[in-house]
Amino acid sequence: MTVLQCLCEATLSGSWFVFHEKKNDSLKILYSNRDGYALWYKRLEAGTFLFPIVTRDMKSVEVSASDLALILNGIDLASVRRCKRFKLTKQVSG
Repeated sequence: MTVLQCLCEATLSGSWFVFHEKKNDSLKILYSNRDGYALWYKRLEAGTFLFPIVTRDMKSVEVSASDLALILNGIDLASVRRCKRFKLTKQVSG
């Protein structure tokens, strides 16, 4: 099954697609650049990556670039305290 079939997103959108093993000791990141696809692989010698919990009814989960950086650096997202920030909301025109 391809990323396009699995996630129903265009693989050329600039998104990064992160896949991990059940043991959470390795991951692969697939992304496209101007002239093709790139695959980045990382396997830990010790420890595991702490990913957000995904339930069976979820096809995917969106993670921000800053959260992915925390995961790659071994930080548990559940232990992160976030400060309040402005967030633009979608306005519904009627």
